[in-house]
Amino acid sequence: MLTVFLLLPAVAMAAQAPSPSPEKSGVTLSLSGSDSMTDHRPAEIVAVLTNASAAAVKANVTVDAGRNVSKVATDPDDLEGDQAKESISLDVAPGHSRWVHIAVYAKRPVHRGKTTVVVVAEIRPVVQTEAGTIHVVATREINVDMAGSDSVSGVVGGGLTIIIPGVLAVLAWLWVWVDDRKKLGLPATNPFTTIWDNKLWLLMATIISFAAAWAGATWFNLNNLQGAYDWSDLFFVSLGAALVAGVLALMARFAYRIRRPRINGDSQPSDVLRAAARHENSFKRRVFKVSEGRFGLLVHHDRGAVVLTPQIHFAKPDRLIQIVQKEVETEGSGDLKAAALEAATNSTFDGSYGAALGSEWISHPMVIADPEAAHRTQTILAYYE
Repeated sequence: MLTVFLLLPAVAMAAQAPSPSPEKSGVTLSLSGSDSMTDHRPAEIVAVLTNASAAAVKANVTVDAGRNVSKVATDPDDLEGDQAKESISLDVAPGHSRWVHIAVYAKRPVHRGKTTVVVVAEIRPVVQTEAGTIHVVATREINVDMAGSDSVSGVVGGGLTIIIPGVLAVLAWLWVWVDDRKKLGLPATNPFTTIWDNKLWLLMATIISFAAAWAGATWFNLNNLQGAYDWSDLFFVSLGAALVAGVLALMARFAYRIRRPRINGDSQPSDVLRAAARHENSFKRRVFKVSEGRFGLLVHHDRGAVVLTPQIHFAKPDRLIQIVQKEVETEGSGDLKAAALEAATNSTFDGSYGAALGSEWISHPMVIADPEAAHRTQTILAYYE
């Protein structure tokens, strides 16, 4: 029993004995050649296998270039043709050396910076012996960049890829709403000033840039923020981000205007009635002070502003008069929307604003950014003789 106990560790150590080291095998591997590559020019490397041992060996050479693409061949002219492979096997006679030509291509989207190329030679004897397979490894660090003719420089490119597509998208979004604000008759802030004054827009621009870059790399094989844009990629990603943001802004504005019709100085009385009905189905409206001695009635609130109108004078139609009279009597019949629609479609409709009825009312609808609430009771929106 004692003998068995002593032999077990010896057997275990023999089973775990390491393979012969590269130094003892007599085979060495060295790399020379390019230390940089671009999207247009591959890195060309020569791997030299030297067999200093007394026996011929067989070597299987493979290359790992990370996310980039690598090809190997024994003849440099074969790197561009069908002879190029991802690994290659060759025999190395004792006392001789063999060359393996390697081409590493930057894969799009190009990741600017450094990458490591690892060349592994799996060595085993040509004639079967007790010696096991060994691996000889050599590495080379490669600088990755864009071709100088079409690349955005490294210093400028980093900032551009982070901010420009998103800034253009934010500008497109803001321009749509600036145009809407101008149509209301309000002064509009320059979008550039808006972005500069509110740094949250810059944060949003950065997020949009990352999203646009990811979409461009995923769906259109364009460079992304992990690498480097060239000028054409930067143009298309920026244009795409601005177009998408503009279309989304137009859709959002369209949906908003369904709920809040645009009312300005050119709006007809029937338009004012419709908009007022959507906000609050009642002829009685709050009163706001526009200036000294002038007041307006609330139509609705519009993106932080207040839309006001004068009283509306109607001569026709009779049905509308009946409805509003009923509302006055019952203090709210809930038929304002129906009345507004009838007023808009009745061919005998003839209405005008009631500025002539008293100097205290504004003469036409207007949008006020920050009006003063008047301390007056609610007033009837439509006036009838």
